[in-house]
Amino acid sequence: MTKPRLLITGGTGFIGGSLTSFFREHGYFVEAPKRQELDLTDPQVVRGFVERHQIDLILHSACEGVSPHNSLADELIFTRNQQMFIALNDALPPQGRLIHLGSGAEYDKRFPIVQMDESAAETATPQDVYGRSKQWIAQQIEGLPHALHLRLFGVYGVGEGSHRFITQAIQAQVQGKPIRIRQNVRFSYLWIDDLAKIVERLIETPPMERILNVTPNESITLVELAKLIQAQSSTPSPIQIEQDGLQPEYTGSNLRLLRALGDVRFTSYVEGVVSLYHQLDIKTH
Repeated sequence: MTKPRLLITGGTGFIGGSLTSFFREHGYFVEAPKRQELDLTDPQVVRGFVERHQIDLILHSACEGVSPHNSLADELIFTRNQQMFIALNDALPPQGRLIHLGSGAEYDKRFPIVQMDESAAETATPQDVYGRSKQWIAQQIEGLPHALHLRLFGVYGVGEGSHRFITQAIQAQVQGKPIRIRQNVRFSYLWIDDLAKIVERLIETPPMERILNVTPNESITLVELAKLIQAQSSTPSPIQIEQDGLQPEYTGSNLRLLRALGDVRFTSYVEGVVSLYHQLDIKTH
């Protein structure tokens, strides 16, 4: 089977960058231009890029979102996310395909998101522009036979930002500092290598469904993660929880994914934490 030629957007981010490395290591031709190298909101520029590089499949990870470094108003952020998706979809060749990475933020995060299936997002009302943007794209993909929307909840692994909870907690343990938790919450955390392998399988065998939650079988709380991290050291750091109780749960159902792929082996939280801990411990020392 000939491997498709890939365009990966968002390649400077944790997920996009990890997928870029994975697919290059597995023999795929991958273009992953930076923002300044390719304006994803310009249809003509995107079409020209796709044609020049003979792209067969676009893996769309890029997304404008609210952050301290983004001064754009919500309405403009939403519009730019629409423009990016439209430009990429319109640039595909006749047999081209598109895979978009969505988010659990497509549900209404004001309320507990407990083992939610894909259809529950159809009637949800996301409260932030990031979630609304992802939901709008999912709605478009429902009617596109060549496109696939993969809804992610939590993704972790080597290369994630130092502000992410698991990396932050490991760094605190390695440095002998308290592991701080604002408030406990139950999450569906997916190991980044598992995501890459699942995406490759879906490229090789496109599913019938247009939208899939990509989330592991098991969920975990932040306190449980902190205890796994403590267990990696002979001198465990104290866990400090600022607020009692639990935040609304944030987990999704993967039954549709399992029906599409059959057996999927997910990296256990123990395996993932141990791997990430040793990587960060080596860097620290």
